[in-house]
This record gives sequence, C-alpha cells and structure tokens, in this order.
Amino acid sequence: RYDASRLKSIAKVKFPDSGECFDYRYDASRLEWVHWNEFVVPYNPVVERMFQNVIVSNVENERLKDVIGLHMKRAKPVLLVGVPGTGKTTVVKDYLSELKEDMLSASINLNSYTSSKELQQIMEAFLEKRTGRTFGPPAN
Repeated sequence: RYDASRLKSIAKVKFPDSGECFDYRYDASRLEWVHWNEFVVPYNPVVERMFQNVIVSNVENERLKDVIGLHMKRAKPVLLVGVPGTGKTTVVKDYLSELKEDMLSASINLNSYTSSKELQQIMEAFLEKRTGRTFGPPAN
C-alpha cells in the first residue's frame, strides 16, 4: 500500500518523454522511472545446461517476473494467459528457480482429461499427511 506522502512523491516525478508507460518501472528508492532494459540480465552461457533449459533474459521476461513477484509478496494469485508457445510456463519456472530455499514449488501437467480426483491425488503426492485432514510439506 502507498501512503499519501508516497503518492505525492510519485506525482512530482516526471515521466520520460520517449517510449510508452509499459517501457518503464517506477523505482521508489531512486524516485524515478527506470527503463526495463536496466533489469535485463546479460546472457552468460552455461556449458553443462541442456539447450531446452536455456533462458535468455529480455524485457518481457523481467516485466512478467516482476508482476509475479508483486503478487507473491501479497500472497495473491496470478494468471498468465496466452496461446501455446508464448513462454508462460518458461517465465514461471524461471521465476520459481530464483526463489529462496525455504520456498517449495511443483509442476503439475494437466489436460482436458484430468479429473478433479486425479488433480487432488497429484497434489497430495507432493505433501505429507500430518494429523486428520492436515497436510504439509515433506519434512527434510
């Protein structure tokens, strides 16, 4: 949440003349609009990595990962929508790979034949049954 003083400080910051509003992100620590190009990580080839696991950072990936991060901080759901092949899964997996060790994630593949019972069984396979109807992450 922004307080009134934060909103006043943002209102005083001049938006850049070039580009569109989607090309910039407001940096509260610097009190200025920063182009997304500054957040793109230079490509560093890793020889041991398989080709299909190579992810090259670009403006769109960093923008989407930032949106996912904002939602994660507030414990809110996010839904990425697009036709097949637009990189939704790749962006999410890249974001999850950068999380701290105390955060767990799991990939679940679904299709039109997956029933609700099958989905529940898949999800429960990643969890450990505690007491009664209580489930939790597996113990180390």
